[in-house]
Amino acid sequence: MKKLALIAVMAIAIVATSFAQDGERGKRGKQRIESLRVAFLTEKLELTPEESQSFWPIYREMTSEIRSIKKDEKMGRGEMYNLTDQEAEAMILSHFEAQEKVITIKREYFKKLRTAIPPRKIAMLEPLEKRFKQRLLNRVRKGKRGRDFEKQ
Repeated sequence: MKKLALIAVMAIAIVATSFAQDGERGKRGKQRIESLRVAFLTEKLELTPEESQSFWPIYREMTSEIRSIKKDEKMGRGEMYNLTDQEAEAMILSHFEAQEKVITIKREYFKKLRTAIPPRKIAMLEPLEKRFKQRLLNRVRKGKRGRDFEKQ
């Protein structure tokens, strides 16, 4: 009986350790992606050191608010394939509301961003974000880990 309890405790410890390592690995991966994003956008927007210093805090605040809205929206979707018509309509309307909130946030932050960088660079921001995401997806599909990211 004692052996069985010892084996159970060891198994739990091993599983907990592997989950902790996966969480740490995921955290490092997110940090790596964020540093690639910063480098990519800084280069492509040709941000000066002064612009970078004022731009990045505003940008991070904006993207954090947008991610929060998108996360909340995803949590509200549930199982989409077994919805009633009423549930589907409510989900669609909720999606529209989330999109409107994102647009409102972008409008508000446009005013703040304009104090950090010129409107020409703000206009380049969204297409560059999409380009970054596409390059990142291509790297994942090819099985590369971020080496030579700018060469794509």
